Amino acid sequence: MEESKRLELLRQFTYEFDEPTTKKWLSIKIDLSTVAPNSYTEKLVQGGIDLPAQFYITLVTFFGFTIGYLAFSIGIFLAVYTFALFAYYFLVTYVDERAQKRRKKMVPQIPSFLDGLTVSLNTGYGLDAALLQGAQSVPEGLLRSELENAVSLLSTGLTVDESFRRLRQRIVGREIISIVTAIDLFASMGGRMLDPFERLSRKLREQERALARADRDLVQIKQAFIIIGALSVLAPLAVFFMQPGYIMGAMNDELGRLILQGALMVEITAIFVFKNMVNLKV
Repeated sequence: MEESKRLELLRQFTYEFDEPTTKKWLSIKIDLSTVAPNSYTEKLVQGGIDLPAQFYITLVTFFGFTIGYLAFSIGIFLAVYTFALFAYYFLVTYVDERAQKRRKKMVPQIPSFLDGLTVSLNTGYGLDAALLQGAQSVPEGLLRSELENAVSLLSTGLTVDESFRRLRQRIVGREIISIVTAIDLFASMGGRMLDPFERLSRKLREQERALARADRDLVQIKQAFIIIGALSVLAPLAVFFMQPGYIMGAMNDELGRLILQGALMVEITAIFVFKNMVNLKV
């Protein structure tokens, strides 16, 4: 197939399937065929943030400066710290967390797709028809629509890698890469390699069970931190309402202002670090 025809087919399906049942307050259509692999725009797409990288960075910077300006009333150190932490969180951590949340929603559905695909291949379906049957065995949602989109591209004559490229762009994780590799291997072996699908499905189910156990073990730790974090915020507020002069005296004293800034920075850092510690990644 000519290269121009391949690109045209890839662009044709760029806007066909939006993420279902998700209302976004701000979204700009992005042509995924022009998104460079491993670029920041691709990371935003994987996190479900359909905004150009420059626009998103500008937006985060603006709100970061706003929060830093408000924190400047307490001190310059707190202002710089809050701006830096806000920018880092929303430019890096927040994007990664959203991508992982979308991944966790879709990975449990992959074994259903693999089971449907394996059963269809065993009953004599061709690869295109078996992929479609496997996609339809997945509940309605982003994964199903993207799989159906990839099958549509595959039926036009594109390779497996080209057909599933958009799926890899929109969903982070090695699971999607493993699926594409297994399908490509099956196609190249003339339809005689079902073992990779079965092993991958079994491994994904074991992974989900392990994650579920780990999440249950972390429940009490999360609850304890929430209680301690709430007390660390409520105690100063209680002091402020009962003895407002005590806090205002610290605001009017140079050393007291430094201590107050340090306490707030430690509090924010503790919340940020703990949140990353309990966010399981595989």
